[in-house]
Amino acid sequence: MKAAFRLSHSTQRCVVCGAPFKRSADQANRAQHSVSAVVIVLGADQSVPIVPTTTDFYINLFFTYIPMKPAKEIRVGNIIMVEGKPFIVLRSDVNGSSRTGFTYKWKTKNLLTGAPMENVFRGDDKFEVVVLDKKPVSFSYFADPLYVFMDEEYNQFEIEEENLGDALHYLKDGMECEAVFYDGKAISVELPITIARQIIYAEPAVKGNTSGNVLKEARLENVIEKNQHTIQVPLFVSQDDVIEIDTRTNEFKKIVRN
Repeated sequence: MKAAFRLSHSTQRCVVCGAPFKRSADQANRAQHSVSAVVIVLGADQSVPIVPTTTDFYINLFFTYIPMKPAKEIRVGNIIMVEGKPFIVLRSDVNGSSRTGFTYKWKTKNLLTGAPMENVFRGDDKFEVVVLDKKPVSFSYFADPLYVFMDEEYNQFEIEEENLGDALHYLKDGMECEAVFYDGKAISVELPITIARQIIYAEPAVKGNTSGNVLKEARLENVIEKNQHTIQVPLFVSQDDVIEIDTRTNEFKKIVRN
């Protein structure tokens, strides 16, 4: 498994127990540390292989620096560091305006403990982003309580419902996305920035209203009925229209076909 995030040059500690690493003189770029579970390690070198000494668990991790990202650029499915711990972003609700500034309410889950967390951040708050392995996949089928995705080589990956977050709103047979892997296991999916879905129910369109300032609710198609989702659309949008949606904000962008 490979992971990466940005750190200060003074950081050399384990985020699980907080203990410093012991480095041997003949292996300047190798750190040894005893662990009994998956450990996210904060290394100080550009690329630091971490080799646990415990007999219970062995894993090699390679970490590199990447720029920090503001909250407004974080997407559902991203892994971020909060107070030194890795969290997966399951849901992101945006509030505010360009005049007052935007805030982002996130529903996240701690990857080490499984504990959920909700927080509100400003758009310019910055986070260290953990880059995990990703693979293009498509949605295959629902095997209650798991959702099964398949890659081009027909390998299947099962993901728990609670880890899919807003992706549940857009499920469709063959839906293309990227599976995100942590410790060799698919833990979530990342959707494209925009996605097209058909409206299966909406109040009749109001002729002549093209401003988009007044909104109404519209229900989107979904291969699993219980996951059908409603979003706000302009009054001129009609039932059976295919619309483009920004998956970062779950907002209507435009009509693709009517």
